[in-house]
Amino acid sequence: MQSGFRPDDAERVLGHLRHGLELAAALKGERATTADAIWCLITEALETFDRMPDQERSWLTSGTRSGGWSSVGLTGAEARELERLRLLSAMKPYDGPSGRVIERSAGDRAFDVMLFLRWIGMYVATRRPVDQIVRATLALARGGDSEAFHRIWEGVTGKRVSRQAVSQFRTTIYGHVLAGLKRDLGIVPDGDAFRITHPEARA
Repeated sequence: MQSGFRPDDAERVLGHLRHGLELAAALKGERATTADAIWCLITEALETFDRMPDQERSWLTSGTRSGGWSSVGLTGAEARELERLRLLSAMKPYDGPSGRVIERSAGDRAFDVMLFLRWIGMYVATRRPVDQIVRATLALARGGDSEAFHRIWEGVTGKRVSRQAVSQFRTTIYGHVLAGLKRDLGIVPDGDAFRITHPEARA
């Protein structure tokens, strides 16, 4: 399985990551980290999808709109995989005008960020089913310390995961995304930022 990114997508994704760093800084100030940037991007992507009309979602998913999935080189099978991720996120149905127009850049960024989730289990081994990890990731991003996350991760309604375990989960997902960023795009953390490495440094 491929992530859907090509090496020449690195500059575009680096722009997304810089945006994530801005979101994290607005949220946490000087305490913001590159891990916070990744989680802020996932949360923003879900919020963008929630405001996106169903027709717009289908245009982007199918690639029939200029700059849709075809712009990131997805095959039909890969586009269907992204649709599966979309459904796993339990995105809210569009129920009328939101009062806000989704900017093209925000929509494209949201779909790219959803591709990050395909790196879960791709380069770093997992002990639990990937679908469970993805659903838990999306639940945590959507609701912070939400009941949905605890239910997905423990399988028992009302049973709480410790704060330490939640923090470890966030760190683990960050590790999966970092592995994909490096292997597929040559992007690595650099202090409190990200940078593109030379191709030979990606392995």
